[in-house]
Order: sequence, then structure tokens, then C-alpha cells
Amino acid sequence: MALQSFGANLNSFANDLTNASLNQVKIVGSAEDSSGATVAVLWNNISSAPITLGTLGGFNSYAYGINNAPTPLIVGASEIDGSPGLRAFVYNGTMTQLPSLNAGLLGEKEAIAISVNLSGEIVGYAENGNTGDTHAVLWTPTGLLGAYVIHDLGTLGTGFNSLANDINDSRTIVGASETGNGNIEAFVRQTNTNSSLASLVGGSNSTAEAITISGTTTYVVGQSETATGSAHAVVWKAPSGTTFGLPTDLGALSGGLKSTAIDVASVGGTATAVGGSQISTGAVHAVKFTGF
Repeated sequence: MALQSFGANLNSFANDLTNASLNQVKIVGSAEDSSGATVAVLWNNISSAPITLGTLGGFNSYAYGINNAPTPLIVGASEIDGSPGLRAFVYNGTMTQLPSLNAGLLGEKEAIAISVNLSGEIVGYAENGNTGDTHAVLWTPTGLLGAYVIHDLGTLGTGFNSLANDINDSRTIVGASETGNGNIEAFVRQTNTNSSLASLVGGSNSTAEAITISGTTTYVVGQSETATGSAHAVVWKAPSGTTFGLPTDLGALSGGLKSTAIDVASVGGTATAVGGSQISTGAVHAVKFTGF
């Protein structure tokens, strides 16, 4: 079913939702309003009208993540008045700008908040004002009046750029990073250490998009290059007490060459991923992956 928008011919897009029953689930995303702006919004249930979360003073804003707290935190990015690029925000009834990474001589640079866990820890990426590199970052609450501190999570090896896509309630973080040889590799960060996740055999590049725990196994989903150069949806699994091994290729729809998995959750006690796959015509269809 379609979520309500601000008008029949106006665009909207949902990015994340809470774990709840169908009539109580909260959904965040962005919606075009009558002024032509695209603004971060919250749907309080699947039948409700979108609620505008505002901006940091600019024209457009986007909500990317929501946690499962009784009063959930929402994170995303917004334009600000008089400065190019986007700035990360956290919303708890009021939209608050999160710190940027090393403002440098030219001032604050772009930052995007993507995911937030139950403890209010937030991940995303931010441009370093001194070097111009973009790094995966973690924002942690100080416990003082809603203030946050930003932490640079670095890269894999001598790579220049990285980003963090998801954080779970155990503070395990997943994302992707450039490496010293120029490849892009999926990574998982545990106990303050970034570790590369293996690509499919014969492939070089990969990204990790989301993480969940189902039963006693931790699942990470994303995309990996195959030996033939196509990109396929993959899952990395780590049963309790073990490390992540080789990824499982989730394949593509019949006739399609490419697929990706962008989220994973425990549904009825079974790990279930969602994403998209190319079909024989070249079009991309939404897909659900199970049985891995």
C-alpha cells in the first residue's frame, strides 16, 4: 500500500521503520511539499499523514534512520542557510545539528547521519574539513542536554574515504571503505577495530549495508562483485562466538545480472533481507531474500 504524501502528484520516499505491529510502526523518509522543497518526514503509522520534521534553516532535509526507543530518535541530513552541502541532524521533537569533522579553515563540511541504535549512538559519514576526505563517523551522546561528540572511524589500511551505513544495539558498525589498492571493501567494526569483510571469490569490491541478529547468529547484508564483474546481493554470517567468513551469494532474479541487499531484519525468528534485482529487461525490481 502507498503511504500518504503531501499531494497526489508530489514525490515521497520511505527510508527506515521501527520494529512494531503494523498499526504501530513508525516510518521515516522524505516528502516533497507544495513549495517544491523535499523535507524529512515521519509517518506515525501506515495510515497517517506525513509529519514535517523541519530543516536546519535550509530548503531541503532528509530522514534516513529511526531507532526503537519508546520515544524514537530520528537521524538524517539537512541543508543549512547560507552554506553548501548537507549537515547531519538528530531529531527528538526538535531538529539538532550534529558536530562535523574538523571544521578547518573553510568551516564545517558535509555530514550525513544514516543509522541510530537504541542507545542513541549514530553513524554515517562526514567530510574532513582539513583534508577533504570523507570518513565513516560515530556520534555518541554526552548525556548533557542532548549534546553529541563525533568520532572519526578511519578507513581500511591506507584508503582515503569510508562510510558507515548501520549500527546495531551492541555497537557493531558496518559500512564500506577504500583500501590502499583502490578497491572498495565492506567492513565491520567491533571493539573499536575495522575489519574487512571478504568479497565473493574472484571479486574485488564490496559494501556492507545493514546488520541484525537473528537467533544466535549475526547477519550483515550488502553487495559484492562477482568473478565476472557483476554485483550481487550477499550476506555475511557469524554464528555466536565466531567471526565472519566468506559471503553467501544471494543471486539475482532470472535473467538479471545485478542485485543488492540494503536491509536485514529478524522476521518471525528468521533472517530476512530486502533490496533490488535487475531482471532480463534491465529493469530493477524490489526483492526479498530468505533461506540463507
